[in-house]
Amino acid sequence: MSDSVRARAGAARTFDGIICIGGSDWWYHNRGHFDLQIMRRIARQMPVLYVNSLGVRMPGLTHNGQFATRVSRKIKSLKRGLVNVENKFCVFSPMMVPGGIGLKISSWALAPQIRMAARRCGINKPLLWVHCPAGAPLIDELGAAALVFQRTDRFEAFPEADAKLVGQQITKLKAAADLVIYAAEHLQNEEAHEVPRSMLVSHGVDFDTFSLAGKSKPRDPIDMVTFPRPRVGFVGSIDAHTFDPELFLQVAAEVKEASFVMAGACSLPDGWCTLGNVKFLGRKPYEEVARIMAACDVLIMPWNDSAWIKACNPIKLKEYLAVGRPIVTRDFPALDGFRDLVRSADTAQDFAAAIREALATPYDAEPGRIRIAAQTWDSKTAAVQAAIEQLMREPRRQRAPTVAASIPSPMSRARAAPRPLTTLVPQAAALPGPLQAPPIPQRATQPPLRLRVRVTSKPRPRPLDMPLPGEAQRPDELALDRHPEPALEHTERHEPSAPTVGDTYDEPVGMASPTEQRPDDEADGSIRDHTAPPPEIRPPQPDAPKQQPQPALTPQQRKRQQLNAVLDAARESVGKKPWYQLGGGKAGKAAARAGERRRG
Repeated sequence: MSDSVRARAGAARTFDGIICIGGSDWWYHNRGHFDLQIMRRIARQMPVLYVNSLGVRMPGLTHNGQFATRVSRKIKSLKRGLVNVENKFCVFSPMMVPGGIGLKISSWALAPQIRMAARRCGINKPLLWVHCPAGAPLIDELGAAALVFQRTDRFEAFPEADAKLVGQQITKLKAAADLVIYAAEHLQNEEAHEVPRSMLVSHGVDFDTFSLAGKSKPRDPIDMVTFPRPRVGFVGSIDAHTFDPELFLQVAAEVKEASFVMAGACSLPDGWCTLGNVKFLGRKPYEEVARIMAACDVLIMPWNDSAWIKACNPIKLKEYLAVGRPIVTRDFPALDGFRDLVRSADTAQDFAAAIREALATPYDAEPGRIRIAAQTWDSKTAAVQAAIEQLMREPRRQRAPTVAASIPSPMSRARAAPRPLTTLVPQAAALPGPLQAPPIPQRATQPPLRLRVRVTSKPRPRPLDMPLPGEAQRPDELALDRHPEPALEHTERHEPSAPTVGDTYDEPVGMASPTEQRPDDEADGSIRDHTAPPPEIRPPQPDAPKQQPQPALTPQQRKRQQLNAVLDAARESVGKKPWYQLGGGKAGKAAARAGERRRG
């Protein structure tokens, strides 16, 4: 647990917005999912930053041409950047590479992107809501007041995902979360010993929208007008981890008199279904889903027997009931409480028979609508908000470190405490306290010993921006001085002028001379070596008469003196040549020939 989290532990907490690491992409996935429905309603009261799904697997090149589609779709999502969709609900697509290798490559840049986007949304003290397990490295990176983990899907059972990596991420999230929200009661009971606090919130429904579509019987969608009745509809993603293609093909082949309408994205291989009575509409906007359901005579859920389905609470069950059409489904745990309102079948023959029975029997939709009328998304959001408010009134619990779920991110490793100094500098183990620079030699604290130094070579010209003798350093020059000298006792020395060959002057011991640089003048904060032998001491010479220091020059005088120095250097470089010998072109050459004739 980070120091910032420890500082907040034991005190009531506040937050000014929510950062939600979503499980879907707002721009391309169904917007009826749990996290999207809850966040859109919370955004009516406070800012919400919805981070599009970070992904739990890298699309493969062999997945039926899905690689190019998924990559293109992700690039388009990234180009949108940060968008304020409605109210205070903002959507953001960060640059992130999914999968284990991608996490190592790009996770270091994930938290800074999200923090910047959150500030633009007005969120400075966020509550972190995580649905996609790939958000586990962000637990200690965003300075969240609390962590809510939405455990409504069993992501570790997702095909193509790294089950081991996703399992570790989920374990870390469950151990660190202040609140874990489940949609399936049996999954909550299964993991009750793994989480400190949990809450059961089953999926809701836009009751008014779907019930009105079923009662009013609106016009058929334009792409369903040509489909003959009776119509058997399925609305949702057609994926191998939820949908049973073998069961569906057998049922559709058996019930040839019906048109099977399939609305939703399909990730199954091309050509998996060639039956003439099966019609595919593709992905449809959430606003059109209710009309498509109402245009069908029977609605089906041909699930497979996967771990994902056993842990899910399908949203479409309550949407089917609100529309008011007969339902035929394969049995699964989330049917508890609704089995008397649906027909369930496990084999293809029983499934086909149940469809024919539903088409032939009058259906009363009111019992189903009455049972789910109170289970709206507004009521689910109110329950979640009440739980969060209660959580924020309580002191934050101390997190127990988990070895199995230890997945430090690169950013957390960078901010972690440094290694013990004994591992960096072995000899530091003998020091009584933290490592310090070696003590300054005693000679630095004594009165400086003056030496007679003879200049044996001509000094280099002084740069134009170097302060002149006796001139104080300008403030802008002081700002650029990032390498101050060690804290030695300093004896001020004034140079009357640049030394020339044969001159002598006094130089205190321990200070760098103007013609050489001490080898220990390194970057600020580094440990300097003060054990080097002292400079060679020459016998003292008779003191030369001291000259009075020159007064400080004004800026105009300094510029004039610098300009004169430049002109003197130019004159010295050209010697005593006449001005006409410096010219070029025809005039210069003629003047040079005339000069040579006069000298001859």
